[in-house]
Amino acid sequence: MMREARMINVRRREISGDGWQLELREAEQLVSILSIRSGAEVADLLAGQGCFSLALSARVGRAGIVHALDLSTDIVRFAENGVIPEQIRPTRWIDNHLPIPDGCLDYAVGAFCLGELDHPVASLTDLRRALRPGASVAIFEWRQRTAIGIHLPATSSPAACELMLDEAGFETGSGQAVSDKVYLVLGRRRL
Repeated sequence: MMREARMINVRRREISGDGWQLELREAEQLVSILSIRSGAEVADLLAGQGCFSLALSARVGRAGIVHALDLSTDIVRFAENGVIPEQIRPTRWIDNHLPIPDGCLDYAVGAFCLGELDHPVASLTDLRRALRPGASVAIFEWRQRTAIGIHLPATSSPAACELMLDEAGFETGSGQAVSDKVYLVLGRRRL
């Protein structure tokens, strides 16, 4: 479940130099509202450059595991440079199939990712397979299609996100604003 919602100041930035640290702090703020315990096994969906993976690794601690999943090999190359904690396991996500065993994840976090997937419902359905019964998925998306000055896909609305989670077999709650630009939708794998 989610802790009491707080409004968080989130800005879109390129991840480089000082911008990386600012983006990481914002990812840490968003992750802080989720109920992720130390020692958990979690997935960062479409990890990109790894801000959310790093924030999640701080939450799960050394006993936990973060599967940093991405469609490209960039996250894998990032890891080969040895810049990330050992509990982060970069993995390439291929053809809507998560290379993660059934029922091993305690939590999954997708940040601004649904519009990047060719078949988001199929990907979410496969994610459900990898989650333990009762485990949660948190989807963060931009609140407004023009909030960050770029075109956002039609999947980027609370209603669309809730519908996709429902079609993938999750129990869902309603989307809620967690900042002036970001909303969160939670889904739970049915028992």
